[in-house]
Amino acid sequence: MGKNKIFIPRKILEKKHVKEDKSIAQIAKELNLSQKVVYNRLKDYGLNRNCSKSAKISKHKLNCQCAICRDKNGCNNPMFDRKGILCPNYKDGRSSQTYFCIECGNLITWQCGFEGSGKCRSCCNLGQKRNEQTLKLLSKRMKEQWNEPEFRNKMLKLRKEFNKDTIVNHHIYLKENNNKTIKIKQGLHSSLHWRGYEYLVRIGLVNDYLKEFMIKYDINPNADDGKILHHKDCDRTNMASNNLMYLESRKIHSKLHQEAYSYLVRIDRIEEYINWFLSIGEKEPTKT
Repeated sequence: MGKNKIFIPRKILEKKHVKEDKSIAQIAKELNLSQKVVYNRLKDYGLNRNCSKSAKISKHKLNCQCAICRDKNGCNNPMFDRKGILCPNYKDGRSSQTYFCIECGNLITWQCGFEGSGKCRSCCNLGQKRNEQTLKLLSKRMKEQWNEPEFRNKMLKLRKEFNKDTIVNHHIYLKENNNKTIKIKQGLHSSLHWRGYEYLVRIGLVNDYLKEFMIKYDINPNADDGKILHHKDCDRTNMASNNLMYLESRKIHSKLHQEAYSYLVRIDRIEEYINWFLSIGEKEPTKT
């Protein structure tokens, strides 16, 4: 202890501050010293207020969870357990339960599982991206309906229930009032419409169909300023000039393949095409 420091015996401070649980102000008044001197001597001896657990805890409320109270009562004491009734977030037992993501099965918080969407953050972000991609593919009329919660939930439910192996009814002549239907797997239904163009190539009627299609959409096949390159004979290796056709957008290219089915209906060759399609089996459609 320095020469200029006022000396106070350790036993006196320990008796008054620790055992008798007196404050610094009370000790300073009894010894006729300033509170700063008493505080510094307690600090030098390691007897400052933080070491007086009884003095600290006596002023705390029941089940206090500060570091001193936890040290005195023990960290493994049940009264300081953060689960169950003593948990600050306990509400009807929901905080003591374990919740999992309904999509991937990962562990999530009880707030997300009970009050939220029931999904983890990655699944929520993935679902949002899927909704944005779906919204881009919809028409203007469908986008207006998509903003309605009932319609959106219905479409998402149908997409979730989609199964490639489900057997559905397909109307051959594209009319619901026509009773002539065939049973086909849901995964092959889109291929049935798409591969109509390939069948026109096989029977040699693709040029007649292309003339009708170009007149309908006012397409100049020789203008090499389009974004999509189409091969008339469905052979991507055939780069002959008379086999190439330039389209302005991917949307027109999709229509070129899909409307081939309705053309086969008009020329009364649809039943022959369906027999050919079913004989091929579950092959992937050829897209050019």
